[in-house]
Amino acid sequence: NAYLENLRAFFVAVVELWQRTAEKHGFPKTAYKRVIGRINAPGFKFRDAVRKAQEAYCAEAGNRGVLIDTDKYPLDWVHYTAAGQIQFGLDIFSSAKLEP
Repeated sequence: NAYLENLRAFFVAVVELWQRTAEKHGFPKTAYKRVIGRINAPGFKFRDAVRKAQEAYCAEAGNRGVLIDTDKYPLDWVHYTAAGQIQFGLDIFSSAKLEP
């Protein structure tokens, strides 16, 4: 039930870390997309609650969240196969392309 709150806190911590690192090393402090792979995990009893929280996070425009649909990635019994992991990487790259 705390997934959405924890997801927000996670990205707040990432932003704070990035801002400190950017300041220290003179990197640009540009905004970035937060790419989230929608949980697949068939049989996981909290799957629907987590999915709902992920969708809610990405629906808030200020979060700059992008939700990747992972449902068609091949799985072993619960984890993505090598082909699924490769597809996820390709989808993350496509989703996170820099904006003008």
